[in-house]
Amino acid sequence: MKLKEWGMPDWGEKPGAIRVAHVYPGTYKEAMASLGYMTIFSKLNEAEDIVAHRFVLDSPFSLEEGLPLRAYGLIVVSIHFDLQIPLILKYLASQKIPLRKEEREIPIIVGGPATWNPLPLVPIVDAVSIGEGEDHIADAVRGILEHRKEWTHRSVVNTWVKNRAEFARHDLSYRPPAVVSETTAYGRRAVYVEPSRGCNFGCRFCLIGWTKRPRRDRRLSQILDWIADGLENNGEKIYFFASDILGHPHMEKVLETLGEMNVPFSLSSMRYDRLTDEMLDVLRRGGLKSITVAPETASRELKARINKNIPNDGIVDLAKRAKRKGFRSLKLYLLFGIPGETEGDITEIIKLVKDVQKTGINVRASVNPIIPKPHTPMQWAAFPGIDYIKSVNKRMEREIRANTMNPKRAFIQTIISMGDEQVGELLLHAYRDLNYAHWISAAQELGLDLSRYLRESRETPWREIADTGVTDEFLHKEWEKIQMGEFTPPCHERCSLCGVCFP
Repeated sequence: MKLKEWGMPDWGEKPGAIRVAHVYPGTYKEAMASLGYMTIFSKLNEAEDIVAHRFVLDSPFSLEEGLPLRAYGLIVVSIHFDLQIPLILKYLASQKIPLRKEEREIPIIVGGPATWNPLPLVPIVDAVSIGEGEDHIADAVRGILEHRKEWTHRSVVNTWVKNRAEFARHDLSYRPPAVVSETTAYGRRAVYVEPSRGCNFGCRFCLIGWTKRPRRDRRLSQILDWIADGLENNGEKIYFFASDILGHPHMEKVLETLGEMNVPFSLSSMRYDRLTDEMLDVLRRGGLKSITVAPETASRELKARINKNIPNDGIVDLAKRAKRKGFRSLKLYLLFGIPGETEGDITEIIKLVKDVQKTGINVRASVNPIIPKPHTPMQWAAFPGIDYIKSVNKRMEREIRANTMNPKRAFIQTIISMGDEQVGELLLHAYRDLNYAHWISAAQELGLDLSRYLRESRETPWREIADTGVTDEFLHKEWEKIQMGEFTPPCHERCSLCGVCFP
């Protein structure tokens, strides 16, 4: 694969270094748009005794040297979404790498949001990096090569092999190099910047919000240096990614500076209540033509159940103000399948979207079922069901032309997200095809009852493995509040003693 990149550091010659294949379960364009992937890649190469080379699914060979996976002594994989796990298994198989860990000479370490329930990966990988891996990934690589047979989590902190591991939270003192590629998933010569990490609001369905709480903000000087380096490396547009992107105390200043420099920028989903008229003016001067917000649902009761109190009239008012200021479109992220949901709640979502459409702004609605996630209060919520998802999808597509999720893919994603070691066996049997019938057939061959992963109040064995800092007691209280429809204030308004900051 011919690469056109700027700003990639020269980490120098390292005779006798550990050779690591760092794999992203997506295309080159997707990998270069992944800050998590590029951060771990940089941290590996900054170690004096490690050389890491990139692998992506649209190339059978390393991007740096054109060698196959089996030419490396260890494999590190960054996995961000549940359905990337079958993709990575398919890629490993295509490279003639045995999938079962006991049959493989080359050890594999995985990390990323989709691995915070490590159980489905037990038959496959040798270790799982729990949480944010910047500080410990190099030690994990060394440790697994030195102690692979008898290694426990005590050998390297925050890395799970067996027993229990604590979730790592990075202080954001480190940032990756501002590498710019000719093409990425979000645009040409994009510079990707993470101003903050984590979130204070505690939406009860959100994996990031419950594993990376509270929000941590980067220093203003670090953000500005990151941008300056990216522009110097031929960057043409700045893309900001964070869970609460406008919550950073200096974000408005950063955006104003870019506007004065005539440097275009883009932001991920934003909270509607941070989009004041002044902020909308700043965004327009930066070249934004579209805004993305996530009201999730429209009924007051369901807002309380998921702990996301965004008033419908606030979204409509935002659409009116955005239209007046020259924005062309408003994208809405919406959810369904919330415990206690009724047909009337679905009708309210449709009404909200139609009310926004009446403002005259172009509306793009993305409507998806809730996928229960480990370590969140929704880990006890039932999968909505394929037939229910189909029926809601039809209404959404017909009445508001929403983009929807394939219900059978949602089923498979839930099985992986809520899985245990037996789901690991299912992955090994079914990874070649994400077809629903194929997975059902494989589960039947294994004698695996999939309903145990779909029902309400399921067992949560991942809580015995990965310690996120949030106590079981607090999670249970939040699950009870889902049933009762009660709000919990965000961290910055009042500490609820979840266990992270004050164990």
